[in-house]
Amino acid sequence: MQRKLQLNREGEKIMTDTALHHKNSTLDYTVGETILKVQGVNKEFGGHVVLRDVNFEIQDIRRTGITQGQVFSILGKSGAGKTTVASIIAGLLKPTSGTVIGKDGKPIRQGEVGFVFQNYINFDHVTVRGNLLLSAYQGMFREEAADSFNPKMILKRFLTWIFNKKILWEKVEQYLDLFDLRIHVDKFTCELSGGQRQRLAVLCQVLCSSEFIIFDEPFSGQDPEMKEKACEMLIKTSQLDEYKTLGIITHDIDCAVWVSDKLLLMGKETDTATGKPKPGSTVFKPYDLAEHGLAWQDAEVLRMPQFRDLVDEIKYSWFPNM
Repeated sequence: MQRKLQLNREGEKIMTDTALHHKNSTLDYTVGETILKVQGVNKEFGGHVVLRDVNFEIQDIRRTGITQGQVFSILGKSGAGKTTVASIIAGLLKPTSGTVIGKDGKPIRQGEVGFVFQNYINFDHVTVRGNLLLSAYQGMFREEAADSFNPKMILKRFLTWIFNKKILWEKVEQYLDLFDLRIHVDKFTCELSGGQRQRLAVLCQVLCSSEFIIFDEPFSGQDPEMKEKACEMLIKTSQLDEYKTLGIITHDIDCAVWVSDKLLLMGKETDTATGKPKPGSTVFKPYDLAEHGLAWQDAEVLRMPQFRDLVDEIKYSWFPNM
């Protein structure tokens, strides 16, 4: 049984035995089941420890009257092992030890988690329409990926591609306006701007993946205006489904605090006995941004005093020692 958390008129937290419910002047949400659990993950390459005992959980969040998925960011310096842990979550890399569990209580398998790479991998010789159709086609057979080379499955896939393009396109078309791609559908990928390529890469993963999508450095190399648009796109993507869960891998503190409801600081801890860094990076400091009143905000959050205070805390108190 979970417990209910509310604030009385004096601002004091009151707990009652029902769902875990948070309510204040700006946010009203319920925290439910665990949908992602990273437990005791370690990773070594040739005897070199890269990750050490990484642990965190992501819970399902429900907001009153709003479809709301989850956004967590793993924030750390370059070389901190962020992409390594993201690759393990996505099933692209096996941990030396430890597990990654989904909401069904089973280990996440390769193909269940979408991965948007920093260089936005798409087919440059194919139009936007073609890229999106291929992604929708892959999404139809995601659950049967392990059976890909079965002759009957090959025939089924071939017939689906030939006779069901209209159904596939209907699935694609519902997202074109949201991702601002409708007027670009007949362009080749190489003709798109950086921002358009990013939106295409994200939509491809929405179409072919399940609820989980990992983004590797989505704000890298962007000017302030493009960063703002990228943040807004990620927030919109998280609102496509209650279980849509986005993982952001970044060293951009402002963007991470803006788009996330949970922030995980990652780096090396110091051995108190020797004063030297312990081998391997770990998640050493979580922030619940919803409890801080900073989650699910528009760009005005950047001007909020509590936003600036938290960014400064991370930037000057934690980052130098990570």
